Amino acid sequence: MPAGSVGFAFGIQYRSETLGYDYDEFTNLGDRTFVGQANDFLNTRDVYAFFTELAIPLTSDIDLQVAVRYEDYGGSVGDTIDPKIAAIWRIDNNFVLRGSFGTSFRAPSVFQLFGNQTNLVSVDDKRPGAGAPFISILSQGNLDLKPEESTNWNVGFTASFDASFRASFDYWRIEFKDVIVQENPQDLADRALIGGEVALIGTQVFLDPNTGALQRIIANYINAAFIDASGIDVSFLQTWDTQNGTWSIGGEATYILTYNLPGSNGVKIKAVDRRNDQIFADPVPDFRANLNFNWAKGRHAFWVFLRYIGSFLDDENSTFGALPDGTRGFNNVVEAVKVKSHTTIDVQYSVDLSELAPWSGTRLTIGAIKLFNERPPFVFTDGSYETRTHDPRGRTAYVRLNATF
Repeated sequence: MPAGSVGFAFGIQYRSETLGYDYDEFTNLGDRTFVGQANDFLNTRDVYAFFTELAIPLTSDIDLQVAVRYEDYGGSVGDTIDPKIAAIWRIDNNFVLRGSFGTSFRAPSVFQLFGNQTNLVSVDDKRPGAGAPFISILSQGNLDLKPEESTNWNVGFTASFDASFRASFDYWRIEFKDVIVQENPQDLADRALIGGEVALIGTQVFLDPNTGALQRIIANYINAAFIDASGIDVSFLQTWDTQNGTWSIGGEATYILTYNLPGSNGVKIKAVDRRNDQIFADPVPDFRANLNFNWAKGRHAFWVFLRYIGSFLDDENSTFGALPDGTRGFNNVVEAVKVKSHTTIDVQYSVDLSELAPWSGTRLTIGAIKLFNERPPFVFTDGSYETRTHDPRGRTAYVRLNATF
């Protein structure tokens, strides 16, 4: 083409996936008091794929990328064709526009189809005086699972006002359907015990035949209706060259605008800025950011990393209004309890020792993760912190020596 050569790539892929669990005899029999029962399984599947991609220079300033992938999982999962198209427009040397559109496909895993596993979880029995016992939760595969599909697009730009400063901005949106999730044991208990879904009792929610106490729950993998998510990503880097070395400051941040998913009785739950302990989603803090500061001169370099996770609603300990069926209306917050924001600081220093060592590229690095031993925010739950978002480990110091020979 007049603007340059067209790039072309293609490939084929084959993989075999095998997974099996061989439980002990007591687990097979369910003879471990309250831990529960699970069965051995062993399954294999073969996956075939083909993909191709074109990189087309439409003009000297505009590039187009077109790609497609075909994947066949066989059996009930079937096959899929997913395209992607992306474009970049270099308006001038300092400003670039970009955008993309595509679809994606995620097949259920071998475990999600065939597997089963048991563990202990504390579930709040909201019937009067029942408490929150630790009970057996059986995670169970589902042969009727459909693949998870999504449509995603983004638009953004990169700006360089001079050689020392660069910034970028992107808006993105992802729409999932048939999302593969595991049912939430707490949600199942609420629906069965206070929500009036008596069909769950004896099929997925089991009670002690003598006392009526909550005994165990089967949490299947299912296809949820949808997840709609959108957000903004920004980043920047500023550099200064001085007689005292090169200094820089950079950062990136994500702000989640929407994260909607289905709740009971067709209600759309706004899950952004929520801990989401009572539903199938992970916590979705609406704001996260990282900052980094760097100084380098000659053989020496020093970094400071600041990591921030914003606060979010603790739906396990907040109070909500009730839906007509008696379960909690997660969009109607009556009394909010927040998980506090969390900031950690890491530092690192390195020095090039090549002139002193027998090997080239010898560098000594010393650093600390969580320099000030920052603890995760307190949450009134098992473990006293949100395990899916925060790290309970304290300060970690390290020394590393790299050499090339």
